Amino acid sequence: MILTAQLPNRFEHAHTTEDVELFISRALNELAPGNPWVDMDCGEVASFHFAPHPITDDMFDEPPFDAGITATMMVMANRNTGYGALRWNHWNHLINPSLPADPRVVFDPYVPTWVRPEHVLTLDLVEQALREFIDNEGAQPTCVEWVRIDNPSHVGLMTDRYRALIRGCAQPRCP
Repeated sequence: MILTAQLPNRFEHAHTTEDVELFISRALNELAPGNPWVDMDCGEVASFHFAPHPITDDMFDEPPFDAGITATMMVMANRNTGYGALRWNHWNHLINPSLPADPRVVFDPYVPTWVRPEHVLTLDLVEQALREFIDNEGAQPTCVEWVRIDNPSHVGLMTDRYRALIRGCAQPRCP
């Protein structure tokens, strides 16, 4: 299986361990985090795909969009707040019983939507799960808890709904 990292505006393929380390670093440290408190500051996300061949942008130009992908991990990270989120194979999301006050993790930069606080974890745990996904060629990581959610609106909130949720929180906001 070949690992392809889909970083903003480009697809890159891992040929070495150094490539994998660079992709992980970029996903956790270089993505624009966005900010739901600023209009239209949508942020960026990354994804990691396993397939029998390299994934390229043109594979998604025409239906049926079958690129032969066997496993996908979406990575959303906000290095400023120290939180991130993962989505494994489209429907499985992290679950966190202790809610951070204002993690500001982008869910979908094109809408834009923001991850509900119960679906984010510290970046250390996000990195640990991402590494497990890569080491096991796309298997669901077991180092974190997952929940299957078929409706994305149960995880991602439109900006105005995110702001209302956080303002209604009794916890102090993250800096």
